[in-house]
Amino acid sequence: MVTRAEPGLRATGGPGPPAAVPGPSPGTAPPETAPGDGRLDVIVRTVPGRLPYLVDALYSLAGQQHPGVRALVMVHTPDTTYLAAVQALVARLEGLLQAVVVPVPEGGGPAVPLNRGLEEATAEFLGVLDDDDVYYPLFATTLVGHLRAHRELTLAYGIGRRVHGRATPQGFLFERRGDEFAMAFEVARLAYENFIPPCTMVLRRADIERAGLRWDECLPVLEDWAFLQALAADWRGAFVPVPVAEYRTRDGGQQAITTDRALWRRTEALLLARGRDRLLRVPAHELADLHQRHQAAEVRLAEALARVDQLERAAAAYGGELAALRAERNAILGSRSWRITRLLRRLTRSRLPEEA
Repeated sequence: MVTRAEPGLRATGGPGPPAAVPGPSPGTAPPETAPGDGRLDVIVRTVPGRLPYLVDALYSLAGQQHPGVRALVMVHTPDTTYLAAVQALVARLEGLLQAVVVPVPEGGGPAVPLNRGLEEATAEFLGVLDDDDVYYPLFATTLVGHLRAHRELTLAYGIGRRVHGRATPQGFLFERRGDEFAMAFEVARLAYENFIPPCTMVLRRADIERAGLRWDECLPVLEDWAFLQALAADWRGAFVPVPVAEYRTRDGGQQAITTDRALWRRTEALLLARGRDRLLRVPAHELADLHQRHQAAEVRLAEALARVDQLERAAAAYGGELAALRAERNAILGSRSWRITRLLRRLTRSRLPEEA
């Protein structure tokens, strides 16, 4: 395990104050790994009170079948007690998981540790995992493999399974499965809908650096959606229809940074306005394709509604005919002659129908 000290110093060791040794001088770029090496750095955000969930998140990283996975654990708090607890946890995983613990004592919103993690990253690919979500073992193999096979892509993401549970002293306790995040990549959709959880995606870091993309530190929530809107305006992404992660919710949404609904609504309105601007930047051929698909959908809808009307009229006609046949049957079964012949039919064991 490696623990980052203050800028310009590199520290190693387990829990407690680490022994600092000189690192790269300020302004010096971190050493890059060999291009095309397939390594994956994962930014893991954590805050006090969530250590039991962080255990699951880090073990899900340790269980990856892809070689070269490293966790950048961003401890977003000035609380040195929680920092020491995270250091101790990471030390227990030594030999199972390569990890760097980075204290982020400054305040700010949820984008701050993401940008600090981006500064620390050196691998070819980048992932983001909150401390209360988990990866499936084939997460990295699936998404990194897809990006390596498709050099034109900057983003690849898979299916995220929503899982509901409750908090316990031991951590997350599963209760039930919810819906899945499994939508194809569409620039227009990102303009008005946040449908890609951070835990389901892998990014090509060189493209992010080349474009100068960063998470918006002015946003109190929904920083992941704003980042995807900025990325999708100029870079390509793809959906891989394979389950890769669990997006965990607990105790009615208590995993959220804040439950202030007004704050969420204001931020959502801001990003919807931004999204409209992003949509206007979509290439003309993509807008034309979207328009054609919309027209085709309207034609299919009109055909379906016409068919429904036809079936409803047929059902009404058949319903009247069926009612008449039932009335005739009841009249026959209720007649005096039918009742008189009941004994004769029993004696001859005929297959004539009995009355209802």
